[in-house]
Parts: sequence; C-alpha cells; structure tokens
Amino acid sequence: MSIAGIRSNRGDIYQTMIAFDWALYVLSDPEYQWLEIDSTAYLVDDVVIGKSDGSLICCQCKKNQPDCKAWSISDLGDELEKASVVLADNQQAKVKFYSRDSFGALAKLREYSTLWRNDEEYLGNLTQEHIMTNRDLDARITVKAPYLTTYDFLCRTSFETSQNFDHIETELRERLRYLTSNSVAAFNALWVQIDKLGGHIEGGNQLASTQHRLTKEDIKDILHQAGAMLVPMISVTVVCNSFASTSNIGRLWRRDIAGHRISSPLVEELLAAIDTKKRAVLLSGLPGSGKTCVMLSLQEVLEQRRKNKVTLCHFSFNRVNLLTLRRRRNVKHKAYQRNG
Repeated sequence: MSIAGIRSNRGDIYQTMIAFDWALYVLSDPEYQWLEIDSTAYLVDDVVIGKSDGSLICCQCKKNQPDCKAWSISDLGDELEKASVVLADNQQAKVKFYSRDSFGALAKLREYSTLWRNDEEYLGNLTQEHIMTNRDLDARITVKAPYLTTYDFLCRTSFETSQNFDHIETELRERLRYLTSNSVAAFNALWVQIDKLGGHIEGGNQLASTQHRLTKEDIKDILHQAGAMLVPMISVTVVCNSFASTSNIGRLWRRDIAGHRISSPLVEELLAAIDTKKRAVLLSGLPGSGKTCVMLSLQEVLEQRRKNKVTLCHFSFNRVNLLTLRRRRNVKHKAYQRNG
C-alpha cells in the first residue's frame, strides 16, 4: 500500500474515533440526540451531532499535516469558509475542528477571544501578533459570510488537538466500560456500525436510517444486539447501603438451637472464592436446604470484615497521631530544659 493510502486510512480511522466519542455522548447524555457521519445536509460534514434543543455541533476532522507542522489559516482555507457559512446560516450551530497536529496561531487567537465580552473589546485589545491572524481570518471567512465577524466566528468555533490513536482508543474503551456490560463486545459492535455509517452502508439489522443517522435508540439497539446493556454507575456508598439492607426480614429468622449455631462449611468455601477473586459463584440446593441462611451468614462475615478494617484503620491512625504528639511533647520538654 502506498504512503498516501496509509494516510487516507488513518484519516478515516481518526474520523471514526471522533464519531465514536460523540456516540458515547449521545448514548449517555440526554442533551445529545443523534449523530451523522459524512452528512449530506451540512457543509461541515465529517461528524454532525444534534442536540435536544435543536442546536447542532458540526465537526471537521483533519488528517495530520505531512510534516506534522501546525495548521495555518491558508491550510484550512476551504474548511474555514464552509464553517463560516454554517455559522452564518444557523445561529444554533457550533463548529469544532479536530486534528492530532496543533492549530497554531488560530488556536491562540481563539483562546484570546475568550477573554473579552464582545466584539468591540476584542478588537480594541488585539496584540500585534493577533492583529495579523485576525486580519487573515477575516479575509477568509468574509468570502462566503460577509456579515459574520471574526469574534462571533471564534466564539462559536473551537480547535481540538487529540492524543495518539492508542490513547484515544483506551479512553473510549474505559468510558464504555463505565456505561455498559460486556464492554468488549459493545465496543466492537458500535465501531463496526459507526464505520458503516461513515461509508453510508446500512447494517444487516437496518439500524442506520436513510438519512445515515444514528439516534440514541439506534445505539441502544446496537448494544442490545451485541449482548450488552446499559449499567449506570452506582457509588460505593449506595452499594454498601443496598447490601446492608438486603434480606432484613431474613436476619430475624431463628438460626440457632438453644443459643448455638451450627456452622456451615459452605460459608468458608464462599469466603475462599471471594478472597481468590472468583468471577462467579453459584450456590444451589433444594428448597429448604439452607441457601438463604448460608448467604445471611456470609453477609454477616463480610460486614464484620468491613467494620474490622475501618476500626483497624482508625486505630492505626490514632496510634500514629499519639506517637507524633508524644514526640512533639518530648521535643518541647527538652527545649524547655535547655532554655532553663
């Protein structure tokens, strides 16, 4: 394969990664509703995201510069003109430029624009360097959008520099792991579907519509068909409270004979399985064989372990504090003796 072919493929993979990132927002955030790839409805078309309030985010994903140099206004000329048209035609639209290379002076100007409240303040405080960049940007965007100011353009446009491919993929997998079960299958299925969406190829399940758009429900269906489900994050406190409140009625059951309990070896076996980090344990038995009593005993042991751990930490902390206090007192006492 030629170098040009490799670069083209890497550009396609980069675009898919950016689309995947936004697909996770569509999946998890009520504010985001759908995404399109290589859209035919918008000039800035690599990735387009629709929000619940009707606003749009249009993304332009740029391949690496041949020499990995910073992007200049002349390099981005056509894309900047397209972005200016999108912003001028739709007041609810925003544009994001993505690349693994820096956006140089243009990104610096955009950052500088965030310091000022309006166009007048912005223009009145431009540095000599920013005056030149602003002039070049104005000359480019007014070709297609003569009434769009550079300040308005910069307020509604951002320039994102990405990490390397491995880092991006690791972050995507980690985010998906917090959102779904069976995250490996979920990642593979979602990647394939997004890649097909970019090629305007409908999957066998016909999830991609004729507009080549994936909605929130489409993404959920993809995950469901891959054997994954949404599993929202739960805090450790909530899990502990839920665990402690489990089988409260069963805790009142009579589990002793004349004040004595008959220990079950199953409890020790289950504890050993937990300690060795077994991924799954199945406790089975006939009705009335004592499964619930075994689980209640197991729960009590685990709760006692947790209490002992907290008590031990508290004891160790207090012991350290006591030793520190004694040392300080000894130092003060010796100092007092010397001064005396």
